[in-house]
Amino acid sequence: MNEQLTIQNLESQVTEMTKFDVTKEELQKIVDKTKSITASNLEDKVQLELVKKTRLELRGYEIEIEKAGKGYRDIFNKANKLEKEKENELLDVVRPETARLKELEDEAKEIAVEKEQRAKLPKRMERLAAIGDGEDNLCDEDLMKMDSNEFEAYYNSRVAEKLEDDRVALEEEAQEKRDADELEIKLKRDIDEAKLQAERDEVAVEKRKIEADRERLEYEENARIAMEEKAAKEKEEAKLEQERLAKFVEDERKREEAKEAKRLELLPDKEKLELYADDLLNVDMPLVESADAIEFLGDATILLAEVTNKIKSF
Repeated sequence: MNEQLTIQNLESQVTEMTKFDVTKEELQKIVDKTKSITASNLEDKVQLELVKKTRLELRGYEIEIEKAGKGYRDIFNKANKLEKEKENELLDVVRPETARLKELEDEAKEIAVEKEQRAKLPKRMERLAAIGDGEDNLCDEDLMKMDSNEFEAYYNSRVAEKLEDDRVALEEEAQEKRDADELEIKLKRDIDEAKLQAERDEVAVEKRKIEADRERLEYEENARIAMEEKAAKEKEEAKLEQERLAKFVEDERKREEAKEAKRLELLPDKEKLELYADDLLNVDMPLVESADAIEFLGDATILLAEVTNKIKSF
């Protein structure tokens, strides 16, 4: 209480000692008076001179206030420096012993903390083992160095890692099952597709075989038709050629007969009959195919021979 009064008295004395020559109220009155000064025409030298004069007067007050303030600050800065030096001188006497006693307290606290932490060690080891993550625990000293917050953070991180590992393992197991199911579905689909493709290939082979048979039959039919057409054409050509030759032979025969007839007109009758018989014998027999025609032609040949002999016997 007395110390507080002393500080208050000191502050009052300092305030009294650091008074400025002019008060705030006095300055406010001066400023209020200058507010009425204006320059309606900024080119009016009289008005501008009054503005400048008033500004310099106010600047004079500013300079006096700044100089007084700096003087007071210099005094107190010097006093503060001396006070700080005295403070350090006194503290240098007390601080070493304070530090020594603090070290004893810290050492005692460390012993108490170590004892407390060692008592917690079995429970901590048990909790860590219960996580079941297969991780090696920290050594006893590292676990004992941890305060409750640090241990809980370490424990929670181990639990979180174990949960994450379990989650990943479950996801991997589920993914493996999905992959296996997808593979099984794909294999079944591939097998079905292979069977379907085999059926399609078999149908395609059968279609190609049918098409090949159709093309072969068509080719054979076309070949048969072509051969028949060729044979018919050759037969027709042979027939025409035979008819042409027959006509040629007939024409030649007629010319020869006419020529011979003319010659015979000049011969006696017996010679004419002999020549006629020879002509009958020299007639080409027709080519026949049926058995009846062949038999009939044979009989006709015999009769012709008898007729020619009869003629020659004239």
